[in-house]
Amino acid sequence: MLRRVLRQTRVLLRLLQGSSRSYHTHLMGLILGKSPKAHHFTKDWKQNIDIARAYLEKASKRMKKWADKGRRQLEFQVGDLVLVKLTKEQLKGLRGQDHKLIHKYEGPLPIVSKVGKVAYKIDLPPWMKIHPVIHVSNLKPYHPDPEDPARNQSTRPSSQPQEATKQSSRGDSS
Repeated sequence: MLRRVLRQTRVLLRLLQGSSRSYHTHLMGLILGKSPKAHHFTKDWKQNIDIARAYLEKASKRMKKWADKGRRQLEFQVGDLVLVKLTKEQLKGLRGQDHKLIHKYEGPLPIVSKVGKVAYKIDLPPWMKIHPVIHVSNLKPYHPDPEDPARNQSTRPSSQPQEATKQSSRGDSS
């Protein structure tokens, strides 16, 4: 057994030194395994996987570059006035108006505080039945119109006057 190991190491040393080429086919079986075709197949397979990974990484970087072009880095301060984008459910709740003519943003509304890196707590009107912490993607900075001050106010009815009229009408009927 020891002699066989020494003989194989001598053969390996001769091959590494380049002095003997006669044992090449014998050692190919040790290096490549029992099936050289399987070794070549796995080698080609790994090479194809590496190429595919490189293409996927390149495509991912390209897509990220294009996606970042459309992103807005918005930062607001406490007290800034913003417009809040209304959800589809809130727009459906405003019946009696043509959905194409309804304003998609409500405001101006003041920012109460910053929550995390990309969310803000907003002082919402009572009729908006949503959570007051809103992601920055649903906010838009408010710029007042100096020529037409009426455009600076919300045209949506608040729920408080309706409740007051309901209570006064109940008092008259009893």
